[in-house]
Parts: sequence; C-alpha cells; structure tokens
Amino acid sequence: MAIFCVVVLGLIQLLLFFDESRIFLSRIDKLEGDRVALEFTPDNPGNEAEGRSVWQEFQILRRGQKMQIKVLTGSGNQVYIKINGNRAGTLAPGLATVTVYDGDYLEIDATLQTEPVSYQVVKVDPGIVSPFAGAILETRGDTAPIGRIKLKR
Repeated sequence: MAIFCVVVLGLIQLLLFFDESRIFLSRIDKLEGDRVALEFTPDNPGNEAEGRSVWQEFQILRRGQKMQIKVLTGSGNQVYIKINGNRAGTLAPGLATVTVYDGDYLEIDATLQTEPVSYQVVKVDPGIVSPFAGAILETRGDTAPIGRIKLKR
C-alpha cells in the first residue's frame, strides 16, 4: 500500500510540473493575482519589505511570454506598467518590455501625469493571443486597462 501511495504522489507531482495539467490539479492558478501575503509597513517594526504574493516566487516555473509597449505621444516619465496591480516597469525610456503569464491583468498607470499619454502594444510573442500587437490606447491622468493576458494552449 505504501509503494502505491508513493507512486501516486510521484505521478501527481510530475503532472503539476506541466502548465496544461496544473490548471486542473492546483488551486494556486485560481488565486493568481490575489494578495495572499501580509503587508509589512514601517509601523510594523523589524520588517522593511513590502507585501508580495506568494505566487511570485514560482513564476519561473511557468512559461512566460514577452511583450513590448511603446510611448507614442506624451512623456513616459512616471507612467508605470502594472501587472495584477503591482508595478512591473516604467515607460520612461519610451519602450518597455515585460514578461506576462496566462491570466495576468495588465494596465498602464498614469495617475501622476497631467498630460495625455498615448501608447501602443508594439510587439507580442507568438504565444500571446490577447492583447494583440498594434493596439493603440490613450490615458489622461488615470489608469488605463490593457486587459487580461490570454496565451495559446
């Protein structure tokens, strides 16, 4: 009986290694983007780190895709790319490349800008279904959603 349990455990661990089967076996993909860690603040002595999702540590095990976003008009200073509500980069150099995963929610945070900013999704890896390359968006001092990332299966 013990050998059978060890074999089943090994088989399940092997299946969890692949993205296609992990969707059915793991609850963590359903929690992706949700905060599951406590936030540490300066009011909490001895802790200097900010809270972050536990899932971020395991992103290296998943197949990510890259996409590039370019500023068309306006300044990219203080314009940030947010993935699942967390800052992932800035558009300050004019062109930013980010790594995204299936189900990520992507948005542009220009709340610190006073002028309109236009940007374009310039290039996406072939594995990305949505958003598509060539999409042009504009924001005026607020947060503009690019959308949920969908990858080919």
